[in-house]
Amino acid sequence: FVIGGLAAFFVGYFGGPILWQLVAFLVVSLVCLALFRPMILKYRAQGESHEATLIGQEATVVETVGGPTQSGRVQTQDRVTWTAFSSDGGTIQPGERVKIVRQESIKLYVERA
Repeated sequence: FVIGGLAAFFVGYFGGPILWQLVAFLVVSLVCLALFRPMILKYRAQGESHEATLIGQEATVVETVGGPTQSGRVQTQDRVTWTAFSSDGGTIQPGERVKIVRQESIKLYVERA
């Protein structure tokens, strides 16, 4: 659209009527969109990463996990600790094994294994 705007600017600068400016903007913008869209989509797809989900894995509680509102911490098999909530509302003590049943960004919801 910037290139289309520049094309319209130059048409107007050299005395072209507003209709020609509009046509120049639309034509150049559509041509640029058709030419550059595939390259941009390809570039964007290279940056995508798909994280593996933790759902179904087991973890060990390292800080007491309270009800659905009181967070605790669990350590997964790869020794990373995560903020965790109890999916059933019960309290889970440190040292207990849990199963991850849901993941929301960096929060895990767990239940006793």
